[in-house]
Amino acid sequence: MRSQEILLALNAQHDCVSCKCTAAAVPIHQERITTSPTGLRVSHSPEQRFLINMHALHNAHLIRDVLPRSLTAPTPYLQDLAASRAETQATRGF
Repeated sequence: MRSQEILLALNAQHDCVSCKCTAAAVPIHQERITTSPTGLRVSHSPEQRFLINMHALHNAHLIRDVLPRSLTAPTPYLQDLAASRAETQATRGF
């Protein structure tokens, strides 16, 4: 592949939650010696499902250009923002 053919660089993370990947405690090796503390080793499922954080990228506009709109369309966190704000204000005594 020639460098002129590269459109952008991105970091895609495996979607472990949706793919139900597992983590197991494994001993930590330090200077070729197995120690008593353990660390987690993730066993990824074979499903090819990945996440891209579109809000933390300096080149998100380039990613939106190459991915279909169905994958990059914003999804609202709250259905009714005004009601949520009113509820928050009521619970905090504003």
